[in-house]
Amino acid sequence: MSSIQMTGMASGLDTKAIVESMLQTEKSKIDRINQNKQILEWRQELYREIITEVRDFSKKYFDPLNKETYIMGSGSLSGIKADSTVSKTVANIIAGGTAEPGNYELKMTQMAKPAKVTGSNVINQSTVKGDLKIPVIIGADNNTIKIDGHQIKLDSKSFDSKESLAKAINVKIQENDSTKDKYEVSVNKDGQLEVKSNFVVDDKNDSLKIDVGGKEYTIKLDKGSYSQDKLVNQIKSKLKKVISSDEYKELKVEVDESGQVKVNDKNLDSLKFETPKVSIVGQDSTKTSADNILQYESKFIKGQNSDLVISVRGKDPTVIDLSDIDTSKSKEEILNEISKKVNENTNKTNVSSSVVNGKLVFKTDLKEQIVISGSAANSIGIGNSLDITLDVKTEKMVNVLNFDNPDDKKVEFTINGETFKYDFGSKEDKDGYKGGQDLTIKQVFSDISSRAKVNISYNTISRSFNIESKETGKEVVLSGGDTSGKFIESLFGTNKLDAKGESAIVEFMDGDGNSNTFEFSSNSFTLAGITFDIKTLPTEPIKVSVIEDTDKTVELMKGFVEDFNKIMDDLNTKTRERKNSKFKPLTEAQKEAMSEKEIELWEAKAKQGILGNESELESFMYELRNAIFTPVDGVNLSMREIGLDTSNDYKQGGKIIFDEEKFRKALASDPQSISELFTKTSDSGNENYNPDLTADERKAKNADQGIFRRINDVVNDYTRTTRNKSGKKGTFIEIAGIEGDTTFLSNTISKKIKEYDEKIDKLNDLITTRENRYYAQFTRLETALSKLQSQSSMFMQ
Repeated sequence: MSSIQMTGMASGLDTKAIVESMLQTEKSKIDRINQNKQILEWRQELYREIITEVRDFSKKYFDPLNKETYIMGSGSLSGIKADSTVSKTVANIIAGGTAEPGNYELKMTQMAKPAKVTGSNVINQSTVKGDLKIPVIIGADNNTIKIDGHQIKLDSKSFDSKESLAKAINVKIQENDSTKDKYEVSVNKDGQLEVKSNFVVDDKNDSLKIDVGGKEYTIKLDKGSYSQDKLVNQIKSKLKKVISSDEYKELKVEVDESGQVKVNDKNLDSLKFETPKVSIVGQDSTKTSADNILQYESKFIKGQNSDLVISVRGKDPTVIDLSDIDTSKSKEEILNEISKKVNENTNKTNVSSSVVNGKLVFKTDLKEQIVISGSAANSIGIGNSLDITLDVKTEKMVNVLNFDNPDDKKVEFTINGETFKYDFGSKEDKDGYKGGQDLTIKQVFSDISSRAKVNISYNTISRSFNIESKETGKEVVLSGGDTSGKFIESLFGTNKLDAKGESAIVEFMDGDGNSNTFEFSSNSFTLAGITFDIKTLPTEPIKVSVIEDTDKTVELMKGFVEDFNKIMDDLNTKTRERKNSKFKPLTEAQKEAMSEKEIELWEAKAKQGILGNESELESFMYELRNAIFTPVDGVNLSMREIGLDTSNDYKQGGKIIFDEEKFRKALASDPQSISELFTKTSDSGNENYNPDLTADERKAKNADQGIFRRINDVVNDYTRTTRNKSGKKGTFIEIAGIEGDTTFLSNTISKKIKEYDEKIDKLNDLITTRENRYYAQFTRLETALSKLQSQSSMFMQ
């Protein structure tokens, strides 16, 4: 107790210090939880660094889009290269391991094409994205208002909403000495501009006695000007410090319609908001609303904001006047009136309009661009002007379809043997129909594309839809049509789809002068060990020269080994570090007593060993080592035979030792076997990566697939962001998550951190409750002692 200063008023006690000491146990618990939370955050940070490092490695060597460093292609380790006479924008050409040095020539007369139907319907429309915002226009006839006789003049301008007008009036109120701090304007639930008086707290009325639960409490309000909401919050905040938590839970502070402030339904007689009288100078004084309502209305006013200008490029614009629209009606009714006026002028503009789901839709049968502008454009939600372009990402599918019966929007159609049923008049799935009312064009197309193996696109030049098969070749067929409704007809101008693809036709001459004509279903094909990936139809023969080039292969392998060893070094360091129990995460109090440099050095020590003996990391390293040094069935070469071996130093744990000279000689003597050792696909029937393989299927696949493919599978197992059939992503991703993915906040570590945060919040609530109770008890003690001292003084007289 000697450390507590005796500086109280009546008791002489240092109340603050005593309360702090009484709460120390709970605060120590928070410090410990925060330390555990910090360790988790560091662990997550380290895991994410590893994930990024491994994924960057994978992208560099295992992503076929990275042509220069992609290492799993048939020609990546062939020791030869292909030089050609065309740019990579026309064709990408790679010499595989079986290609013989020499000169080759390829003539292409026809590219492989998908089965395709080009729509004949012009679909040129767009839905207005913005909301209806009819402005309030302030001019000479309505720019002066009176509040309780005090005159305020507003700026003559257009306000896009009543909310923005309310803000402007409040600024003017504060600029006027007669009204400053006394009033506040807001938009009420009925959309009216309501003026309310503020309550000013000063030395005369800042002290309040309030009865709560049969006990009388005295609180002192902060001086200032208060709106109703702010005063309610001030009273609650002050009471929270002196009443119990149970009493606070039942506390009700409110202001009734007359402006009377109440606590638990009891009037605070000294606190009442007066209702001001307001008017707009120059307007009819006859009121149909409350005295404190400013009757400003949003309107289309002729000559100011009523002109809607619609034009099709190349034609004269048409001006549509909206000044006679009754803006007191509902939003839907106003939009329908605007749409009606647009349709009355369709013969002039070639533009029609409708209202769908509370939004204006503009449509034309012409291919030319529509432009909507004018003083009313901003009011109807399209800014100063709108160029009509269909946006498949946002436009609702229902908006571009035609229906014989507007009350029946069910459609059924088939594409490539797949049946599709949508109800575009409903949001719910029912009776086999998918609810389509809110589905965008892109969402519907994605569903069709995934099931029917087609691509559907919108051409912004022809203003039409196209549908084509995902595959190419003369054997590919696109078929389908409407069963009921007009889905296919609305989009493509025909209710039946019927098209065939085309195959690539090439004439190829090898190094010995032998030539022949070939057909391929794809524009990517291999001839004489040379892979051609044709991008556009060549205008002249492609000449290819295949030559030996071991330098590039050696450099690629050397880079791979270096990057792989960096990862293994990092993992070895992190898993072998041991924790130093002397260095725990610093508390906030400890940080305050240290310099930034001291904190940095301390935390570096505290982070050591966080991933020590981490089983998931050790399993990852073990699987990588197995992938590299387990023999590949069907390939009569081992890693050691071609110059790649493990270090004899066990501390280097799995690092690859690369003998460049030995590798170069092996590459020169047998490039095909080396290519197979690293890039061979499995004959097990599971060529591509699949996270759902059984243990036996995975064992069979790994037995005869190339080393790089094994490594890629291991990397995917631990860092993929796609889910397996159990809903799980890569092991490391599930543990720590990664930025840009849903796991960033939803992962094992983040969930544990959230649990710690919840514990901290509960402890803080407990501390606040106890702190308020302790202070309330000391306040009552001080009051009692003060009365006792006063009585003692009387007896001493």
